[in-house]
Amino acid sequence: MSCVSICNHLHLSENRLCEKESYVTVPAVVYSSSLLSTIIYISIGVLGAITIPHASQNMLESLMAGTFGVAMQLCASIFAFFIVGLGCPLFSILARMNLMDGNSRLSRGAANWLAIYMPFFSSWIFYQGDAIYQLLSLGGIIFTSLIVFILPLVVSLRALDVSTDEGSVDVYKPLHPMSKNSQKVATRVIISLAVASIIVAGFGNLSTAN
Repeated sequence: MSCVSICNHLHLSENRLCEKESYVTVPAVVYSSSLLSTIIYISIGVLGAITIPHASQNMLESLMAGTFGVAMQLCASIFAFFIVGLGCPLFSILARMNLMDGNSRLSRGAANWLAIYMPFFSSWIFYQGDAIYQLLSLGGIIFTSLIVFILPLVVSLRALDVSTDEGSVDVYKPLHPMSKNSQKVATRVIISLAVASIIVAGFGNLSTAN
């Protein structure tokens, strides 16, 4: 199915990015970007562990304390203000825009309450102790897994139901294309495995925290 067909059938908004040039090799893009990001994450983690072997859970707090010098303290403070501090209102606005967009959009007042007022009114409860770290870690596992694994597969199932067009991305290469029913079964199996993995990761995170 073409990207245009997917957008039309799923009634996506006009401001969504939905395009792929014919010469773009999807496996090469996915594999190269995943490999590069993996190398960068591992490198940063290894270098940080070598530099600060006994860092606290909030590494930024340790850097801002001045333990590693005035220059590091200044850079960490600037980072905390411009990236973390100013990023909170930006993410609140983006969350409100997403809640007000789409077919089941909320009113401006309801979106403001869910994206802005409720988070700021309830966040003070987690200021003390390790509750905020556990909440962020568990929330990261759940929401990141939904966005990266579950929702794309759900969209794929929906696309199989609403269209008979061939896809613009040959995801089965070099294997032969399967029937639509086989694709649905395979997608449901992958969704089940992804959900099971998320549940296991969540319980592992809670057991580690306790």
